[in-house]
Amino acid sequence: MSNPTHIPAGWYPDPSRPMTQRYWDGAAWSDHIAPMPVGPSRDAAQDSSAAAVPIGYLLAILIPLAGFILGLFLLGKSGHAAGVIGLSVFAGFMWFIVIYSQTAFEY
Repeated sequence: MSNPTHIPAGWYPDPSRPMTQRYWDGAAWSDHIAPMPVGPSRDAAQDSSAAAVPIGYLLAILIPLAGFILGLFLLGKSGHAAGVIGLSVFAGFMWFIVIYSQTAFEY
């Protein structure tokens, strides 16, 4: 039966030295230290969808068709896709009412 508290050997953050890691050999800490590895960078898809969210909301109000298309682009990349699409549909309907009401009631 294995010991459930056994910590496998490996590099772990060193609490006494910020931004460093120290090697645990499975039984004790060694004298070996190393700088912390640089974290993974965000990939290009996450960066582009993060920038597209506020643009999507703005386009949804000003140019609903463009906002709708950008909302479709955001599907699967951002949790805001449904909001952008919904706002585009609503804004498009409101633009239609405003334009129709001005042209329909002209004398």
